[in-house]
Amino acid sequence: MEKVDWKTQKTRETIGIWGTESGCGSTHLAVALASYIAGRERIHTTIAECNTSQAFAKLEQVYERQKEAGENQEFFIRVIRYRKQVNIKEIRQMQVSGQECLILDFGKADFAQWECFLGCKICIVVCSFREWKLPSFEVFMEETKGQKERKNWCFVVRDGFREDRKEMEKRYQIPIRQMPEEPDPFRIRRENIKFYESLLQTGRR
Repeated sequence: MEKVDWKTQKTRETIGIWGTESGCGSTHLAVALASYIAGRERIHTTIAECNTSQAFAKLEQVYERQKEAGENQEFFIRVIRYRKQVNIKEIRQMQVSGQECLILDFGKADFAQWECFLGCKICIVVCSFREWKLPSFEVFMEETKGQKERKNWCFVVRDGFREDRKEMEKRYQIPIRQMPEEPDPFRIRRENIKFYESLLQTGRR
């Protein structure tokens, strides 16, 4: 696939969130981060679902109290725009259109979209250290060890023991942030604000 130079695009800030395994919490983090950016920073924010989980369709059903998801590709919750199941071509179009903030939720996506993730201004990797999910993180780290950009990625873990996190930090020489408890990603807890600030600082230096 032709590599996209996102620096030539009009969007002010693109945030990519990649999960090393299904169910790691990438979508939960994407929604929470969008809530923080739109609510606290007052920046128009779009979240694009760049995987086949259909999580956004289910979210729309619940929020709109519908029996089935709407036919439109996008919907709004409060001031945040959600785009359901976008492909690579659509991601490029969104970049060109000039979003203020675009969050790309790759989840456990196909590596065909890898270049899109690498081109994001802020790259976040969400992992899990549960016994049955830890091998996926280790495989991911092995497959990306040749990526020079990896030192600038932000690694986040939602579940697992503190001892496992410390061991992985030492093994791979990377800092791993512990995702705070956020029961409702649409309403950010005051005590968690510094966590979201720290994620954004990785690409705003």
